[in-house]
Amino acid sequence: MYVCRFLPTKTHRRMKEIDRDIKASLKDMIYKREKALKAGEATNDDLLGILLESNHKEIQEHANGDNKNVGMSLEDVIEECKLFYFAGQETTSVLLVWT
Repeated sequence: MYVCRFLPTKTHRRMKEIDRDIKASLKDMIYKREKALKAGEATNDDLLGILLESNHKEIQEHANGDNKNVGMSLEDVIEECKLFYFAGQETTSVLLVWT
């Protein structure tokens, strides 16, 4: 029924390539921000900075406990970034249509 979504068509290969590129770009930004956060140079003037600082504090608060599932993983942070980007883009496009 939905088997064709797994076929290696030109479109599917292109979508996977774009997904890999986006994830690589976001990982690079996140690693740079985490490095700055650990060095004490972090800025809280954008969503990614606030998200990473909050995540870092959450992990530090529960570092002594046995719970290893505290905080967000790298994949969770990437998905949050993509979610906010596309939600903002959708909101902006709807606003322009209504205007």
